Amino acid sequence: MKRLTTMLSVILISQLVYAQTNFTEDLNANNINTTVCSNGATFKNFKKTSLPGNDAILNTLKTSGIWITGLDQAGNIVGNIQIENENGNADFETNPEFQGIWKVSSEDVAQHLEDFNDNGVIDNTNTPLFDWPSHNNSTGYDYWIDDHSIERPFNYQPSLGDYPFPGIRGCSEPSPFGDFVWSAFQDNNNHTESDLGNTRIRVSQSVFTIECGDSEMLQNTVFVKYHFVNGAIQRLNNVRIGIYNDFEIGCSGDDYIGCIPERGIQYAYNANSTDCDGGFENNPPVHVFQVVKSPLAIKTIAENGELINPPPGESGDTVVQAVVDIFLPLDHVEENIVAPSNKNDYYNLMNGMRPDGTIIGNNGILFSGDPTNPNEVSERSENTSSGKRRTITAFEPLGFINPGVVNEFIVAHTIIGGGDMTVDETLQLLRTNTEVEDNINSCFYNNCMVTINTNVSNARIAGLKVFPNPVSETIFVEHNRAIESAQLYNLIGNRIPVNLNGNSINIEGVANGSYFLELISNGERHLEKIVVIN
Repeated sequence: MKRLTTMLSVILISQLVYAQTNFTEDLNANNINTTVCSNGATFKNFKKTSLPGNDAILNTLKTSGIWITGLDQAGNIVGNIQIENENGNADFETNPEFQGIWKVSSEDVAQHLEDFNDNGVIDNTNTPLFDWPSHNNSTGYDYWIDDHSIERPFNYQPSLGDYPFPGIRGCSEPSPFGDFVWSAFQDNNNHTESDLGNTRIRVSQSVFTIECGDSEMLQNTVFVKYHFVNGAIQRLNNVRIGIYNDFEIGCSGDDYIGCIPERGIQYAYNANSTDCDGGFENNPPVHVFQVVKSPLAIKTIAENGELINPPPGESGDTVVQAVVDIFLPLDHVEENIVAPSNKNDYYNLMNGMRPDGTIIGNNGILFSGDPTNPNEVSERSENTSSGKRRTITAFEPLGFINPGVVNEFIVAHTIIGGGDMTVDETLQLLRTNTEVEDNINSCFYNNCMVTINTNVSNARIAGLKVFPNPVSETIFVEHNRAIESAQLYNLIGNRIPVNLNGNSINIEGVANGSYFLELISNGERHLEKIVVIN
């Protein structure tokens, strides 16, 4: 009996250690390089690789993680605080059912579809698509399986042409992703980062980039979708969910923060036109964190028709998009904000209060003015002491979350400016450019993605010739009229950047595979399938 007990203890300990493992995957897509973590501490070392010289290896974000606070049915404070896994500390664990982190690219998907479309059989099964995690049953784990190409949620079958993609709520088609990294984590362990009680919330995390050659802003952006469910047997009340960001604009000793509440934006920028020692050699960029899709919140309709948060334990009348209403630093001398040290501090901060319960700023919002305008409230106009900046950006209370209820939200991290663009020019661009939210609100259809009619015989211009095919570097077009535009699309509709020069098209750097070339001449459309072989 003693031996059996010892064996069981060893097994339980090994399972605990296994579940606590943090798996990582490098994401190097478009102009962004970062490391993605599997246990809710989403990013480590986020940088823009297109900046000149040594600036390309400097971070604008050290780490980012998800925070949750709420009350259980007895009124006890519960929650999860995920920072950076320092000394192995974490409130979330990588889900034991999905021990790992998985990555797929649009090139993998395009080659997979090409393989399937030629004869309805997948010849190459040694691809990331066949390693993608799934549960082929109805055991309740369908929410772990991120959206894929057909409505078969319990039965992902890559051998039949299925492929994973980061689905976006409200969008009927797959997003035109570039790289897609997926992992799952949960709260079912001893909290080593905070003293908060367990929530039992389970989350799947989809980190992805968008292929959109025409958009410099999207080239510098990474999206994260957090898809979560209450895995407890009791209801959670007054739930707030937020994202912790540890900004690091090169040398972090002279950083400032700001926010644009109406757009769900929290950002960090350099307090001066030049960075401190060891920082950016050129103009420092700005790191922008933005909520682009909110979770759903439960509201009560008051007698005057106003939507209000239902009291803890009470049901609501309607469901709305949650508003981001907390934009706060974790440490700030002038605002008398100290870093949380216990569950009450975490709960208060997530509700816009200091440890003593006093309201911070404008009901939990600080520095929402334009830093380039001295008449608006910002860290510049307040002449605060610049330095290390860590923030929490959180949604209003989601109301209560019953067991098994699923919700989700999407955020974006964008690095803008740097190089030749001054800090002020970048801050002004941030205020005027809405490209990131506009694209995701339109499901990327307007600028980054098209529906390809594969019946090319219906889209040909008489007398127009495209050669050679297959092609390696340059496509030549023979036609008696000028070619006005040329676009290249892969098999899932993502636009691939190419250079049109007269009647020749440079495709150097395009990966091997099949593509659709769209040509416009005299207002007419020509669509031709080409094969790239390098």
